[in-house]
Amino acid sequence: MEMNITALYFSPTKGTKKAVECLLTCFDNVEKKTLVDNTLPKQREIIHEFKNEDLVVVANPVYAGQLPPAMGLWKNLRGNDTPCIIMACYGNRHYDDTLAQMQQMLEVRGFSVIGAIAPVIPHIFASNLGAGRPNMADKAVFKVFADAICKKIATGDFKEISVPGDSNPQPKQALPIPKTYDKKLCTLCGACAAHCPVGAIDPLTAAIDDKLCINCMRCVKTCPVHARTCDCEKIKTWLESMCKEERPVEYFL
Repeated sequence: MEMNITALYFSPTKGTKKAVECLLTCFDNVEKKTLVDNTLPKQREIIHEFKNEDLVVVANPVYAGQLPPAMGLWKNLRGNDTPCIIMACYGNRHYDDTLAQMQQMLEVRGFSVIGAIAPVIPHIFASNLGAGRPNMADKAVFKVFADAICKKIATGDFKEISVPGDSNPQPKQALPIPKTYDKKLCTLCGACAAHCPVGAIDPLTAAIDDKLCINCMRCVKTCPVHARTCDCEKIKTWLESMCKEERPVEYFL
């Protein structure tokens, strides 16, 4: 298929990146596939413009059933009746309103959302939920979805799709996650501040601004000396008790 695919992702802990990479492998005979990281604030300042003949994939994780509250998320995209796939990756609880929010946000910016998909990835607070996903069974679903998208493009079927959820929900209050910072271990290397998706960490003192922090866990995973930890045990216990049943990949065309 003579078509360029650009996949843009917001992925603080790489679960969403892995899922979108897996989806891209399911598109056969595509002329060019491009991955664009949109996780850091400076990356979200770069304007990306697309044409009608492009195909764009926009992917982000689900935070409490909604879009991640990262300033400027997806506001740097510009479409021109550009066909678009939206991907909301979640940790086996539910994606709730996220697909609906993404659809509205991108259609306002000139994109035609022709497909939506919600795969399971490891939960950032309970990694055994969604462990190993996307797996081979998920990839088989991705392939069916990708083939259907190619067929829609070949036939010019760009009609608006219907996804569940509220496109303008009331913002949810993030659950407080107790954080620990060990000054004795910290070397003030600046890695946590440099990689924070919302600029919530002071690069000189390594202090976290709790008003900006979105509890993405990236600083914990980035720290080379493990000076940062988060106490997720309470929410982990709740998730494991309520969300044990493995959820399938859902998609909408």
